[in-house]
Amino acid sequence: MIIHLKDTAIQLNPSEVRAAKKLISRFITSVSSASKRTGQISFYFTVLIIMHMMSQQLLETFDPKDLQEIMKKYQK
Repeated sequence: MIIHLKDTAIQLNPSEVRAAKKLISRFITSVSSASKRTGQISFYFTVLIIMHMMSQQLLETFDPKDLQEIMKKYQK
């Protein structure tokens, strides 16, 4: 998978992408189930929105070129 941050293409490790998707899917399913069980459906959407905002903020702290080099160096 290739992502683009500010005109910089960054190659992600396919096995890491699969593992990350699986982990995040479990978390989201857990939040969804708990939200439904407790009748707090809006909490599910709040978690999704805050996850998006926090991940975006964290990614913005990295220079895309530096991140590209780090990913190249440490990917196996």
